[in-house]
Amino acid sequence: MTAAKRSILSQEEKVALEIQKYNDRKDPIYFSRLINVLKEEISRSTISKIIDKLFDLGMVEGRWETYNGKWVRTLYTKGEYREYFRSLNEKMNDKVNEKENS
Repeated sequence: MTAAKRSILSQEEKVALEIQKYNDRKDPIYFSRLINVLKEEISRSTISKIIDKLFDLGMVEGRWETYNGKWVRTLYTKGEYREYFRSLNEKMNDKVNEKENS
């Protein structure tokens, strides 16, 4: 996603959409990787607080898995939120495409 596209989203939505994007690609996303992806936009401590909030709201879950020989807590969006974030991502992509084509 581009910076212009992200600017209209809340920080919580940015984090959740990034998690969903990786989930859709079946590419593991975990805390330190999320930090690297979003480091230009959101601080490490803010991402940590947002992940806690998303866990508390039941929007994401974590599973301990091995990745490149290390144990990481992989993040996944849950249930109906999965479809919500996919839909939001599609709408954001459509808006960006409209702006680029006009």
